[in-house]
Amino acid sequence: MNGKRKTDKLDARALCLRLSRWLDGNRDELAPIRIPSETEQRKRDYAARHADAFIRIPSETEQRKREATRRQKFLAGAIRKCRIRGSRKRNDVFNAF
Repeated sequence: MNGKRKTDKLDARALCLRLSRWLDGNRDELAPIRIPSETEQRKRDYAARHADAFIRIPSETEQRKREATRRQKFLAGAIRKCRIRGSRKRNDVFNAF
């Protein structure tokens, strides 16, 4: 609600000001929210606790491709950093390794 300096007093003052504006008819000042039921909250908590069960583990082929891409990008950056001018064919540099 406030810039750099955050304190409870400043936050409380800002909330009171926004509530006052909302009560005066400015409906854009605050947005209504829906509080989930206990059942919904339990489902969300369960999903959050068990989210790691749904994470897909990449196959070995995908891991190799990612590693090869990472190496290519690293080498390309190192070559640019050293300003090595070589063949116009970019793949020639990478196929040497």
